[in-house]
Amino acid sequence: MHSRRARNTWILLRHEFARRIRTRSFLLTTFLMPLLMAGLVGVPIAAGKQVNRHSQNIVVVTPDSDLAPLLRESFAQSGQGKFNLTIDDGADPQSRSRLADALRAQRIDGYIWLEADAVETGTATLTRRSSGDLTGQISLRAAIRLALSRSRLEKAGMPPAEASRLLQDIHLESTVLDEAGGQKQGNLAPLVTVLGLVAILFISLFSYGVSVMRSVLDEKASRVLEVLLCSATPEELIAGKILGIGAVGFIQVSMWMAIGLCIALPNSRAAVPIPAYYLAYFVVFFLLGFLLYSAVFAALGAAFDSTEEAQNWVFITVSPLIIATSMIASVATAPNSTLATVASMIPFSSPVLMYLRIVVETPRAWQIALSMLILAGTAWATARIATRVYRVGILTHGKRPTLGRLLRSLRYA
Repeated sequence: MHSRRARNTWILLRHEFARRIRTRSFLLTTFLMPLLMAGLVGVPIAAGKQVNRHSQNIVVVTPDSDLAPLLRESFAQSGQGKFNLTIDDGADPQSRSRLADALRAQRIDGYIWLEADAVETGTATLTRRSSGDLTGQISLRAAIRLALSRSRLEKAGMPPAEASRLLQDIHLESTVLDEAGGQKQGNLAPLVTVLGLVAILFISLFSYGVSVMRSVLDEKASRVLEVLLCSATPEELIAGKILGIGAVGFIQVSMWMAIGLCIALPNSRAAVPIPAYYLAYFVVFFLLGFLLYSAVFAALGAAFDSTEEAQNWVFITVSPLIIATSMIASVATAPNSTLATVASMIPFSSPVLMYLRIVVETPRAWQIALSMLILAGTAWATARIATRVYRVGILTHGKRPTLGRLLRSLRYA
């Protein structure tokens, strides 16, 4: 009996797998999704480099002869190579008018006006043709602040070398003390990388869950299921469909990760390696989360007669995932808070939030185990409920699904 069920489930699994993995959409999404993700990250970086490729001509006006060399040194020390700095000591209305004319004629890109008391007041005026290039304004502000601070210290009697040492940038190295008493690098690179894995997790759970729902709706509309039920039980049908589509999703996600590793290998020396257990937890939560949501979507497809009716419930079905995604910032900030702990135990949000907690600050082992146990148990219970809805829903046509009819289906199925 069990061997017959396993054989039927395997046949259905192979059918769903072969039917979907040979489609053009699978090939296109498999190879275009990494390009899209790379574009979302790479285009802004390339645009920023293009903007900052050309040096800007900036004139700094100050009547303080002692401040001029400090300005040049501060720009050199801060590495502001994209600015060609010119110092002008003519702080009078005629000079200001002349600089305004040069700015309008595009001979210069901007000028900074420092009054004679700028060191004491700490004020300066930047005039440009437009309010763009916010990063450039931040760089200019930092360089001028450094020069004014050095001038204040030197006027207070501090030697220039000592003033430069006190104002030198501080490098903060972040480490994390683990439970065993050892230290590890607290670099943000693994967190940023794993946030990308969380995005893949969300996209996969949503897209392939909807695929399960549409597959049920298509077969229900074509009456193919009535023929299949002659040789297979509803449990075997739903298990084969979920596992077959899930195998396609797992292979696609694995290919995305492999493409990402191939892209990262040329820069592997500078990259921070992701621990292997991060990927192992990703696989576990992906599989359990997919089983849970695909069972819900299968029941949703069996309960309705058309895609239009079922789509009205798609948002409600994925709302826990959307809420979990909106909580990523708060959970990453306080991974051991009560809110983060409770939310990571809720099965419909734990695939995202518990995985995020593991990456940010690995919780105690019993919390991870309990979250997995609750998720697995909920996935099993949801599959049982989905099978009952599936058993009655696939053979009902023409009746508008209501809550009462669904409850009766669960009771009598």
